[in-house]
Formats: sequence, C-alpha cells, structure tokens
Amino acid sequence: MPKLPGNLTLFRKLVLASILVGLLPMILGFSLSYVSQRDTIQKTMGSAFQVLARETGVKLGLLIHDLLDRATDLAQSDRLAEVTTEADRGYKGLTMDRRAVDALEEFRLRNPLQYHLIVLTDREGRVIGAAPRERAGRRTYRGEMEWEAAFDGGRGKLFVGNITWDPVLSVYTLNLALPVLREGKVAGVLILIHTVDRLFKSVTDVHIGRTDHTMLAASDGTLLFCPVFQIKHHTLSRGLTQEIFRERDGWNTTRVDVHYPGREAINGFAPVALNIENLSPKSLGGQRWYIFTSQDPEETYGPLRSLLGWTAFSAGMGVLILAVLAVLVVRTIVRPITLLQARAREIVEGIQALPRTHGETSTSSGLPKMSIHTGDEIRDLAETFSEMAGTLDRTRRLLAETTRRLEEMAITDELTGLYNRRHVMDELKAEFSRSTRFGLPLSCMAIDLDFFKEVNDRYGHLAGDAVLRQISDLFHKNFREPDILARIGGEEFLVILPQTDVQGALAKAELLRGQVEQHAFTIDHGETIRMTISIGVAAYLDERVKNIDHLLKIADDALYRSKETGRNRVSRG
Repeated sequence: MPKLPGNLTLFRKLVLASILVGLLPMILGFSLSYVSQRDTIQKTMGSAFQVLARETGVKLGLLIHDLLDRATDLAQSDRLAEVTTEADRGYKGLTMDRRAVDALEEFRLRNPLQYHLIVLTDREGRVIGAAPRERAGRRTYRGEMEWEAAFDGGRGKLFVGNITWDPVLSVYTLNLALPVLREGKVAGVLILIHTVDRLFKSVTDVHIGRTDHTMLAASDGTLLFCPVFQIKHHTLSRGLTQEIFRERDGWNTTRVDVHYPGREAINGFAPVALNIENLSPKSLGGQRWYIFTSQDPEETYGPLRSLLGWTAFSAGMGVLILAVLAVLVVRTIVRPITLLQARAREIVEGIQALPRTHGETSTSSGLPKMSIHTGDEIRDLAETFSEMAGTLDRTRRLLAETTRRLEEMAITDELTGLYNRRHVMDELKAEFSRSTRFGLPLSCMAIDLDFFKEVNDRYGHLAGDAVLRQISDLFHKNFREPDILARIGGEEFLVILPQTDVQGALAKAELLRGQVEQHAFTIDHGETIRMTISIGVAAYLDERVKNIDHLLKIADDALYRSKETGRNRVSRG
C-alpha cells in the first residue's frame, strides 16, 4: 500500500501535540511544587530560627540576672557596708582597706574565670578596695560612666554596661556597677568587670544546622558577639538593622544578611529583655540588645535543590515515557485514517479507470453517490447537550450566588453583620496607602463596651448577643457609607473614617457615645438595660503615625486611657 503525501507530517504534529499536552501539567506541577516547597522551607526554618533567637535572648538575660544576683549579694553584705562607711569617714587616699580587699578577693576566687577586676569605692568615688589588687590602675572612679550611673546622685541604681574593649586589660568586658547601701543610704559603689567568655558562648554556641551563626548586636548597629567576625571591626548595615531590630521576636528573608549579602537568607531575631528593676537608663550604653541568626542559603535550600533535581529527573523520564506512548497512541489513531485515505484514492483511481460509455462526460460516474444522513440519535444528542447547557447555566447562576454569599460570610461578623477583623485590616491598609499617597486625612476609632462581661454574667450570653446586635444597628445609623465598621473581638469594635480629620472623628465619636448612653437596650422578655462605650480616637497626618500599626496603637492607648479615667468617654490619641 503506497504512502500518501502528508501522512508523516500529520503524525509528527499529533505526537508533538500529545507531548505538549502532557508536558504542560508537568511544568505547572514542577513550578507549583518549587514555590510551595520553598515557602514551606522558609516558614519551617524561619520559625525554628525565631524560637532559637528568642530562647537565646532569654538565656542571655538569665545569665546577666545571675551575675547581678551574685553582685547584689556582695553589695548588700554588712561587711562591705561597714567598710565603705568607715572608709568614707577616715579616708587618707594612700592605701586600700585590707578588709575590703580580702572581701573582694574572697568573692573573686569563688568565680575565678568570671571577673577581671572588682573595685569598691566610697561615696566620693575613691577606691578603697580592689581584687586583684595589682590590676587597680586608678585611685578614683568619680566621673566614670558606670560609677555615676550607679551612684545616681546618691539615690543608687543598678548599671549594666555594654560589651566593650578594655584597652588596659586587652579583653572584651561587661561592667556592672551597684550601690552599696548603709541604712538606706548609698555608702559606696561596687564595680565588677566581667569576662564575656561565658556570655559569648551562650550566644554563639547555639545552632540548628552546620552553617548557623547566632549573634548579638546593639541597636546602634554594633556587632557585639559573632563566631566569625572580630566584633570591634564590624557594624551591621542599615538595611539589616531595619530588618532585625524589632520590638517582638520573628523571622524574615533578606538579601542584606551579615554573612551572605546579595543572597536570599533567613534571619530569626528577638530583642533581649533584661526586665531589671531600678536599672539605670544609662545601661547598655543607652542601647538595646538583639539576638539574630543567619544560615548559609546553600544549606537552607539544599533539600529543595535536591528535591528539584529528582523531580527534574522524574519529569525527564515521564516525558520520555509520554513520547513513546504518544507515538503508539497516535499511530493507532492515524493508521485507520491512512488506510481510509488509501482506500479513497483507490476508489477515485478505479472510477477514473472505468471505460466511458457513449455520451458520458468526464465528471459523470456510474457508481452510486455516497451520502451521510443525520439520524435521530444525533438530534437527541444535540437536544441533550442543549438540556445540559441549560442545566449548566442554572448551576452557574446558583454557584455565583453561593460564591457571593460565601465571600460575604468570609468578610463579615455573623452576629452583627459588621466586617470582621481580617477584612477591616485589609481595608485599613488600602485606606492608609491612599491617604499617604494623596495626603488625605484618615481617622480610626477603637470602641469597647463598658462592663459588657457583667451583662453576660448577669443576663446570659443571649442577652449579650442582643446588645451587640443593637449597638451594631446604632453604628450603621451614625456613620457614612464610606466609613468601615468592624467587630474585631467580643465587645471590641473598630471604625475607619476615610478623609476625616481628628476633630471630625472626635465629634462623631462624642455623638455616638451620647446616643449609646441614651439608648435602652432590649433583652429577654422586653426588659431593657443601659450601656455605655469608651472610645479612643487616632488620626493620620499625626507625625507619630508612620504605618497602620502606629495608628492602631495610638487608638488602643487612647481607648485604654478612656477606660482608666472612668469609662463612658472619648479620648484622643
């Protein structure tokens, strides 16, 4: 049987189309797998680094607390108090007090690897004792920051210094200074110069993987502890400090990592909270400490690259198998068409070879014509498809209505019909962006029902729900169409007022407060009760507001002030 022209081309087209149809889902699945796995790795490692930074910060804080506790026991001993008092009375400025030296040396020897130098001064800053005695390089500490901070004009405070390089001792040190009290008065100051080896290891020795680095930095960008860099020669970039110097622990991805700049690395971070009572504001050099972590992106994303390699290999094998199957399937489909084409050609050639009778033209034929008749089954199939189309259209309309209801339920509070917290946060972001772009005012109200818990406790939760529904109706009546009303908690509400300055928001808040106060809320069996609300108002264009978190914080603080000052009032943030 001869090959017909074009059969090979059709075969190739169908094979290529089959491969493409099978390959596209593979590519899509490969891309989705990469994105999802990358997101999973980032979240998993980021959360782990966040916990590591937080626990390291807690551990460091506990170590400093331990150092302070030990020093406090020494500073509060009757022995030092008596020595400093007597030395203050009869100081001659030449020799140290032997009892003071012995007490300090005894304390230092109990902790031989912790202290480089311990100094005891009287209330004038004059050195009356030191251990070891030969390291005491000065006779007075008056005017030194740690002494002045601890003495505090005779009031006495605890002082924790920053990690600094001591040029005299040629080591990194952490200085503590504590007042020595006698009958409630400052009789002297105890200064302890610690080695930072123990603190350094408590930060840098913790890790999850092979290439982890856990570090300590001050809020001015100085890198205090790092297992790689010499700390006196390295300062963090401004971009990195903005990423990791936060009020709460967390994690992020950044391309300004201290060890791997220019590559996407994951940082966990946490502030170091000392929480020490009577701590001098001069402590830590006026800075704040932060723990943060870093890891080589090659280690972080290594499992993902390995997975992608195996996935790519599997995809290649899949394409090969798909090509073989496509060839077999297409050959099965094309072969009958090829046979049909060949048979049709034979019929044409046979007709052309028939002898012509008298009067027959070249276009006439003695064979019966082939015709295709459409039967009732096809008509029934078309009607079935029409019914299916009608059913699908009705289903589509029903699905659209259901989707609309689901979307509405997803952004509204079921009880009150107001927007929920997630939606109002999205709206606030959009309104704040619009306000900052065009310089428009934007206000918000944080609202809380006063003594709402007592309503639930006394009348039951059904009565509380009735109150919430009625107060939501009052909100709807008192605000404009553009205003955004939301219930963000049990009895907490948030109102966003676009293009409204603080004066307008305060006036609106005061009007609402008065209407709620005058309203009789109906609960079970027609019984009515009275309720009041407290409101905090904040507005954009206030120089304190840099983002929506600031705006919400100011409103919440104002609401708290309304609560603290008697409730049933409006406070401006």
